[in-house]
Amino acid sequence: MAILVPVLLIVFILVFSRVLTGPKGGAPIPANHIQTNAVAASIVEIHWKIPEPYPLTLRDPMQSRPAHSSQGGPTHPDPNHTETDQIVVTGILFDDNPSVAIGNQILHENDKIFGATIVKINTDSVEFEMNGKTWTQKVRP
Repeated sequence: MAILVPVLLIVFILVFSRVLTGPKGGAPIPANHIQTNAVAASIVEIHWKIPEPYPLTLRDPMQSRPAHSSQGGPTHPDPNHTETDQIVVTGILFDDNPSVAIGNQILHENDKIFGATIVKINTDSVEFEMNGKTWTQKVRP
C-alpha cells in the first residue's frame, strides 16, 4: 500500500498534465485544421402546420368543479341556463355496481346531483330524472 499510493499519484499527475496541455505537447491547433459538423440553419426546413386550437366543447382539465356563487349555487351568465346543463357525464364504469363520473364525483344509481336523480346507468349512457322529467345523456369526450 505504501508503494502503490505514490505510484498511482505519479500516474495521475502525468495523465492529468497531458490532458491539460493538449496534443503535441500543448502546441496550438492551426485554424485551418478545425473541423465542425454544424449544419447551417438556412439549409434545414421544417414542414409542420400549427395545430388547430382545442374545441370549446372540451372541458378544462385544470378546473375540478364548476364555478359557484357566494350563495353556494352554480353561477350561470345565461338566464335560460338550467341545472341540467351542469350535469356532464365524463365517464362510465359498468360492472357489478355501475358508476358514473360527473364532474369530480363518482356516483351510482339512485344518487342525486344538481337536483337530478340517476335512474339507470347503461354501458354508454345515463338516464336521469328531475321534476318528473327524464332524459338520457351519453358520455362526452
